[in-house]
Amino acid sequence: MKSLNQQQTLAQIEQIGLERVSQPAFGYLDVAANTRYDWHQHSCHQLMYSFQGSAQVEVGCRRYLLPPQRAAWISAGTLHRTTIGDLAGASIYFQPTLVSWTVEPISVFAAQPLLRAMVREAVRWESAPIYADDLREPFFRTLTLLCRDWMRQSDPFWLPSTN
Repeated sequence: MKSLNQQQTLAQIEQIGLERVSQPAFGYLDVAANTRYDWHQHSCHQLMYSFQGSAQVEVGCRRYLLPPQRAAWISAGTLHRTTIGDLAGASIYFQPTLVSWTVEPISVFAAQPLLRAMVREAVRWESAPIYADDLREPFFRTLTLLCRDWMRQSDPFWLPSTN
């Protein structure tokens, strides 16, 4: 397991392009298997999805488990630490202006077949647009609204944790 310190974690966030994104949302295919990120927060909401393998997200005194076929919503500004196991997954980052409803700091929920398909499609939209695309914002807005509904049936996939 590779553990990143604070500086390395922030460098990874910078490499993804998370804090300089000018788009309403973008997808990112996670390739950092067996990596533990230090405590961090970002200005975008994050939808994290595990195609295969597992991950953990720590928030406050809770450790949320993200088994395969589950998704985690991490709200913008939420201080968290992520441990990626042998994971094949993706993260979708949404500007807060794209979400017009109140969200919990974190929620883990079952990934419906539609969510899985949309996440696979979303990774084609990276943080830096290659071309103008009038489908990007409606696609991601629809995904956020679907997530809102799916989060209403969130799973209790958490354990107590110590900081």
